[in-house]
Amino acid sequence: MPRMRIIALTGVLAALAAGAAQGQSTSAGPVTIAPLVGYMKWDDGAGLDNSPLAGLSATYRVRGGLALGAFLEGGRPVTLGRYFPASLLNTAGSTQLFLVSQRTTLVNYGARAQYGMNVGGGEAYLSVGLGQYTVFPDVQQTGVPATFSGMSWETGAGFGVSLGQSASVRFDARAVHFRKWDRARLNPVEPAYRNTLYPDVQDYPLNVPKLGCDSNASGAGNYCSLLNWRLGVAFVFYPQGAGR
Repeated sequence: MPRMRIIALTGVLAALAAGAAQGQSTSAGPVTIAPLVGYMKWDDGAGLDNSPLAGLSATYRVRGGLALGAFLEGGRPVTLGRYFPASLLNTAGSTQLFLVSQRTTLVNYGARAQYGMNVGGGEAYLSVGLGQYTVFPDVQQTGVPATFSGMSWETGAGFGVSLGQSASVRFDARAVHFRKWDRARLNPVEPAYRNTLYPDVQDYPLNVPKLGCDSNASGAGNYCSLLNWRLGVAFVFYPQGAGR
């Protein structure tokens, strides 16, 4: 478990920054607040189905197009059952394989730096971020509040269109990296019922990508890094109105 811990509800990321007023700085004020809705395409090794997300970010323009801020993002992705099969042995000697899923809660939070510039009638921007993710499995299925966390970092770009002096809408794409991902912590099947004796049933585990993302029986090693892709639409508000 990493050093930092936090408990948060579904929240998410957004894109912002400010630009240059009257040909030099943006028309927006120095503070921005941006709720966001989006969609996460999970890495094949995550064991999670692609899912919607939502969140919030805020930034402060330091100078020119450079802005610094914080973000919180999250969602409720469902695990993919084929990653976590359970085997039932009948007395007649036959084997049945059941695929077991669970709905999790995942939050990603941290700090972000962003640089924006005016392009035609809108604003283009690039950003980088550093933070931490925390996963909350379904306690009713796992039986224990077994959360796990790791470092996250991201790179992104987007384009914004003004909706007036105090708001804009931005379209945002990001590559979101999670380090030390332990897929085994998402397994809702009790150890006694996990399919470890019949690996050829329904091609398991041959149909599961990135076997190295699962920790071993002792709970150590074999963690992996994930590369996830996130698309989003952010509605950006400037509480102090337009800059001068």
